[in-house]
Amino acid sequence: MIRPVNGKLVVKEIEAEEKTKSGIILVDNSSKAEKSNLAKVVNVSSDLADTFKVGQEIIITDYAGTNIKHEDEKLLVISHLDVLAVLEEG
Repeated sequence: MIRPVNGKLVVKEIEAEEKTKSGIILVDNSSKAEKSNLAKVVNVSSDLADTFKVGQEIIITDYAGTNIKHEDEKLLVISHLDVLAVLEEG
């Protein structure tokens, strides 16, 4: 597991899906497809443990962080300043 330091988070981007009213998932394979701004928190630096929790879904800025590959998984290391909002259930 990657342990971020100094106000950083490790997140995994959540792929955006488009569904029709009948539930059919549409896949956009064009090169113009925009990346999702949704991400799930995988790990948090100790100084941010009171603010962010593993498993939370967050909204991040368009060009946030550094892409890394760890154990065949694509992850993103971002600054807490790149987090725009936390999605809350309810």
